Amino acid sequence: MDNSLRMVTTPATGGRCAVATLTLAMAVLALAAAVLLAAPAAVRAADKPETTTREVKKAKAVKEEVKKAKPMGKLTEDEKRALIPVTDARAPASTVAPPTRALPVAREDVEIKPKKGKKRPSLPTISRIKWYGHAFMYLTSSTGVRVAIDPFGANVVTYPFPIRLPADIVLVSSLADDREGGEQLFGNPPVYRANVSIGRIRANGLDLKGVQSFCDVTRKVTNTIYVLRMDGMTFVHLGNLGQVLDARQREEIGTADVLFLNAGTLQLTVEQLNRIALDLGARIIIPIACKTSKSGPLLLRPVDEFLHAKVFPVQNIGVSELTLSPASLPTTPTIYLLKEHNPDAADPNAAPAPAPAGGEATDGTLPAPGPAGGENKPAAPPPAPGT
Repeated sequence: MDNSLRMVTTPATGGRCAVATLTLAMAVLALAAAVLLAAPAAVRAADKPETTTREVKKAKAVKEEVKKAKPMGKLTEDEKRALIPVTDARAPASTVAPPTRALPVAREDVEIKPKKGKKRPSLPTISRIKWYGHAFMYLTSSTGVRVAIDPFGANVVTYPFPIRLPADIVLVSSLADDREGGEQLFGNPPVYRANVSIGRIRANGLDLKGVQSFCDVTRKVTNTIYVLRMDGMTFVHLGNLGQVLDARQREEIGTADVLFLNAGTLQLTVEQLNRIALDLGARIIIPIACKTSKSGPLLLRPVDEFLHAKVFPVQNIGVSELTLSPASLPTTPTIYLLKEHNPDAADPNAAPAPAPAGGEATDGTLPAPGPAGGENKPAAPPPAPGT
C-alpha cells in the first residue's frame, strides 16, 4: 500500500514541479518584458529636458509589476537599475561639463619687459622758458607749441624786440601799450586779449585759463591772469596785477609750479607780493616787469627792492633762458633770477631768414642781392633815352 501510494504520489509531485517551473519561467519573461519597457522610457526621460507626469506614472507602474513578479533580493543588476526612482524633475542634470575656472594671472606674466640693458624710452616733458625783457615771457612746450605772453610794444620800453620770432599763441593780460606788441610776432598767431579771454581756453593742444583781476586797487582797469598747464607743470603769469588776490581768484588759479610775478609794480607792496607767491604755493618765482635802464618812462620798482626782503632763497640763473621738467622743480619756493636777453646773441627761437634771390653764401653770411638769374653779376646799364 505504501509502495503503491509512493508510486502514485511521485508523478503528482513531478507535475507540480513542472507547473512551478513554468510559472517561474513566465515570471522571468514578464520581468524581461518589464525591463525592456522600462529601459526606453528611462532613455526618453533622460533625453527630454523635462519629465512629464504621464511618464512618471508609467515608470512607477512598471516598478510595481517588477516588484510583484520577483523579490528584490533575487533581482539581477540590470533589473535593479530598472527600479531607480523616477522623480518629476523640471530641470534634469546637464550632461555638459561645468566651465573650468580661470587661473589667476600675475602681472609679470603678461607684462612685456624690455630686454636687459635697454630702458624704455620716456616721453620728453621739458619746457623751455625765455625772458625777452619787461613782462614778455616766451614758453615752448615739449611738443613744440610756442606761447608768447605780454610781448611789449615798440613805443614804451626800449628793449629790442626779437626779430622773426614765431608764436602759436599770444596772450595779452591788459590793453596797456607795454603789453600790446603781439603784431610784431612772426606768423600771424592768434591773440587772446584781456576781457575776452576769461575762462577756459583750449588752443594748440594746451589747456589755458584766464582769471579776471585788476591792475590797481580801484578795480577800474581790468587785468587777466593766465594759467597754463604744460608738460606736467602749471605756469601762472600774473600780468599787470595790482590787487591782492581774493578767495575766488586763488581758487580759480590753483597751485603754481612756476609763477611769473610782476615784482616791479608799485600798486602792491613787497610784503603783498610775497604773500601772493605763498598763497599760490609757487615753487619757482621769476620776477618780471621791474625797473631797468630800458623800462622807459614806466614807474616800476627795481628787482633789488623785492629781493631785499629775503623771504625766499635766490638762485641766480645768469642767462635769459632755462629748461624745466617736473623732476627739476625745487622742493621749497625759490626765486629764479633771469638775466636780460642779449639781442646780439643768436636767438634759437627766431625763424630763419628767407634766402635772397641771389642765393646763400657758403660762409653763412647773406650775399648782396643779384639779378633774378641767381648769379652775382653786375646788372646791365639802363638803355639810353630815346632808344
